[in-house]
Amino acid sequence: MIQIFLNGFSWIFAIGATALSVYFINDKKNQQLQSNREENNREFRSLQKQFLFPCLTVLFTESIQVPYLYVLFFYYHYGPMQIGALYIVGLISNVFFKFYSLHLLSRYGRRFLCLLCIFTGSLACTLKPFSSFAVLTLSRLFDGAFAALISSPFQQWYTHQHLVTYDFPVEWMTSTFYIVAIGTGFLSICAGFFTHFVVTISHYDALPFVMSPILYILAALFIIKQWPENKAIDAPIPMTSVMKKALGHLRSSPISLVICVVSCFVDTASQLFIFVWAPLFMKYRSGDYFSFGIIYSCLIASHLLGLVFQSSEFTRKISNSRLLLGSTIIGMIALYIGYSQLPLPLSRWQHDDAPYVLMAFLVFEFAMGMANPSMDALQSSFIPGPQRPALSSLSSVPITLLVSSVIWALFPSSLGGEQKIILATVICLFFASMGSALLDMVLTRKGYNAVPTHPDHFYLPTTQNPQQPI
Repeated sequence: MIQIFLNGFSWIFAIGATALSVYFINDKKNQQLQSNREENNREFRSLQKQFLFPCLTVLFTESIQVPYLYVLFFYYHYGPMQIGALYIVGLISNVFFKFYSLHLLSRYGRRFLCLLCIFTGSLACTLKPFSSFAVLTLSRLFDGAFAALISSPFQQWYTHQHLVTYDFPVEWMTSTFYIVAIGTGFLSICAGFFTHFVVTISHYDALPFVMSPILYILAALFIIKQWPENKAIDAPIPMTSVMKKALGHLRSSPISLVICVVSCFVDTASQLFIFVWAPLFMKYRSGDYFSFGIIYSCLIASHLLGLVFQSSEFTRKISNSRLLLGSTIIGMIALYIGYSQLPLPLSRWQHDDAPYVLMAFLVFEFAMGMANPSMDALQSSFIPGPQRPALSSLSSVPITLLVSSVIWALFPSSLGGEQKIILATVICLFFASMGSALLDMVLTRKGYNAVPTHPDHFYLPTTQNPQQPI
């Protein structure tokens, strides 16, 4: 009975949060209608459609895989240590290809790299139905490459078309990236419902991965037919020079250093939660009525609600540093409350406690939905654009080390590995909130007024890989 309640609550919350998000978006759209009239340019709208269809198709396809990734490994009868190793392989692969993508972007065309991204994602999905550990390890290597390439090539292709080919005003780019950010959230919610139906009907947990290459191929064909190739005009800069400039900026700007440190802790907390929520509810699952797809949609809906609330009229007069501080504190408290409801070991988890845990997780996702755009706006304000991709690659190293160490050390524990990871996530948010408090104090004393604005790129909702700014 409690499982039916959980599924019903998840349905109602996901739909209600989505409807509330639509309300906030429409309210904001009405307020900006006058300023957006100049964007009703036929060529601009045509370029938007040309970019949005394949981009959103790729992001939707990734989202339909997320709810059942852990479930798939579990039903292949792999233990916690083996599943943890598969996740860590994906994280390490992502770091390696994220660095290497800086080299690729300076030497090859963006359309080619977008197609390469789709190709690696298709290969990863094609290998998922095979239960061999070696094949799944190879699949996770391709997952890492896909996650590294899903951001910059798409963004840079559109930026080149927008500014160089069509010479549109740079301010108009905000409209496109905002549509992708919000559209990705809605599509991720739909993806959770979609996977729930296809897995329920087929009783085959690998079906979302079997279907994904079809959608990837559709996006690839559209890109081949509709996208012209473009590439960097400037001569390639050696990677060592790029990294030295990025590190030099951190040495000369303590504020940027604090922003990067806080970002590392926030992203680490997000990645740990992305990993742990599915095994946590897997321990609770005792029947066929429990749906990971619906729970995923519920979490994404809460994240999306936080994202749109962050840019609403309610927070318009609050600085980004203050929003970041508040969201990290709220997320930390909510996650600790959820942690306190979990028994040790989980085999003694009472059904009556599950709704409280889920609600705590929803508040955490709402807080993270507010934290990511606030952090991104601060990065845009204090870190020069040319240095941001390099610093993002550099920060992925400590994030991966932290996440991999926590998963490897705690998840195989026979006594509450999931609870220990939740507690580690709370500790990361504690350090993030301390850094956010320091940052807010410094910015307030220096007289900065970082009022929230749409960032020049966007964060994707919760996925199986580290969140990638586009």
